[in-house]
Amino acid sequence: MEISAIKKAIIEKLEGLNEAQLLQVQELIENFHQQENIEKPQTDYHIEEWDLMPDWQKKRIEDAEKSLGSAAGVPHKEVARRVKDKYGF
Repeated sequence: MEISAIKKAIIEKLEGLNEAQLLQVQELIENFHQQENIEKPQTDYHIEEWDLMPDWQKKRIEDAEKSLGSAAGVPHKEVARRVKDKYGF
């Protein structure tokens, strides 16, 4: 339905209302207009995936980061060589 047809239908219905009903419609329209202009509340928080993880999983990640920091990890080139040797890539 086109906007002009919608407006025409609304006007036709408004013409049949009494004064009290018109005042109610006016209040309804004003409330609707005010709600559109109200900003959504800002939240100063958000949930990270880290916050949703169980403690045991957080500990494993922290331990892995510590071992990488102390050069206990295996370099990528070495891992790639092992995969190539094992699977023939």
